[in-house]
Amino acid sequence: MVPNPANHTDRTVPVLKACHPDGTVRGVVFGVACHNVTLGVNYQLSADFAGHARIELEKSVPHALFVTGCGGDANPIYGSDGIEQVQLHGRTLANEVLQVMRGEMKTVTDPFQPVFQYVDLPLVAFQSRSLIEKMKNGPFADYGNVNRLLSLLERGSRLPTTFSAPVSLWRFGEDLTMVGLPEETVSEFVPLLKSKLRKDNLWIAGYCNDVLAYLPTVNIMNQGGYETRGMIAEDRAGWFALASEKTLVEAVDRLSGKAVEMLLSRRKPIPRTTFASWQFSGTRPLDALEKSGISLEKKGNPIITSGGLFLETDGYLESDSLLLRNASQTGLTLSAWIRPSPAAMEGVRMIFCEWANKVETDRFSLSLNNGCPGMGVADGKTGEGGFASQIKVRTNKWTHIAGTWNPVDRRYCVYINGKMVATAGRQTGSGLRKQGPTSFKIGAQASPSNPRQFLGKINAIWIGNYLNPAGIKELFQHQKKPQSP
Repeated sequence: MVPNPANHTDRTVPVLKACHPDGTVRGVVFGVACHNVTLGVNYQLSADFAGHARIELEKSVPHALFVTGCGGDANPIYGSDGIEQVQLHGRTLANEVLQVMRGEMKTVTDPFQPVFQYVDLPLVAFQSRSLIEKMKNGPFADYGNVNRLLSLLERGSRLPTTFSAPVSLWRFGEDLTMVGLPEETVSEFVPLLKSKLRKDNLWIAGYCNDVLAYLPTVNIMNQGGYETRGMIAEDRAGWFALASEKTLVEAVDRLSGKAVEMLLSRRKPIPRTTFASWQFSGTRPLDALEKSGISLEKKGNPIITSGGLFLETDGYLESDSLLLRNASQTGLTLSAWIRPSPAAMEGVRMIFCEWANKVETDRFSLSLNNGCPGMGVADGKTGEGGFASQIKVRTNKWTHIAGTWNPVDRRYCVYINGKMVATAGRQTGSGLRKQGPTSFKIGAQASPSNPRQFLGKINAIWIGNYLNPAGIKELFQHQKKPQSP
């Protein structure tokens, strides 16, 4: 535990500034590759220099978030004046961050693509129990692993040969790639990864997702320093083998390639499979609007104009429950052009749905929720409230809205005029029911006691498989905006 100026030190201070569209700074994320141990071994509750840097930054920035770099082998300068030294380090770091923020910064743009993988890093293999027992004569830091390995043998268990290390990579288009390495990662992994990935826009952090061991490079393993002590968690045992460095670097390289492939696939639209669609026009009678054998029956006084289906007060269209072929596997997209009247901006207004607001009858819905488009998918067994954006559409103006449900991650996305405006995590239910007892309605909810009727115009309804953002953009361009006001 003495200074070693010959070894690599990562002295970069990465800075990511978040701004409101009007340019107002909303927060900053910053990092440095160094242990937060200026106070050494102590009994004080402290976030050390990183915490003081945040205090300094938040005097002028609303929020500051610190991310530890690969500093498993780097300590700050410390002395008898611990608190003063913490404050000095914190101010120094904060000033560097502010200097970057005041200068010219590169814009980070979409699309965002995260990838994650558990990587099996090889551990040192032992041919006999005696080889492990000999290590009791070694450094004190080895005792924990030696005793845990011997305990495994006494129980008749096999010694671990690999360690599953969680590795993450976030790619922001072509502008930034953030690599999250696990464990107390040493700084030499930074030049190793930059050389392998051949990118200048890398932000490499350690201590991500898991901290059970020191993660050394081959160079440090050969030196035999403190960071070669292996597992430090009570429920793990072993030391990393020399091959772990190459295994980790190559795994990050593969993750980077996978992120690129996923981004390219996102740019390619998912092909559309139509379950049902309607194009309303005053030149075509209602009985000519059948698609795939689906007929619609007038209820109340809906009017089909040259610009679309016009709904007032009690008017809507109804049919039997739709047959959505394999939608529980292919996902679901609901879309339409709408021109809501001012009265449609209050409360929940169903554009089309099979939704009665009862667990046992609900299936799917596309709606306006106080003027904000939303979508819901239900399994008929568990309560599912759906999801709505927080962006309102404009009244008396044609707007294309769409909602998607992905059956893989059960994620909702909402789009306005081909652009994603909101997304939510997992659907609370277990999927999309294949068929339900509720009738399909355009312009109203499927329960007469609570009609939630849409007021205004609807046109170009399309119901089909899940579409990615590129597919929604293509759908928006394909479904032409209605010409009439």
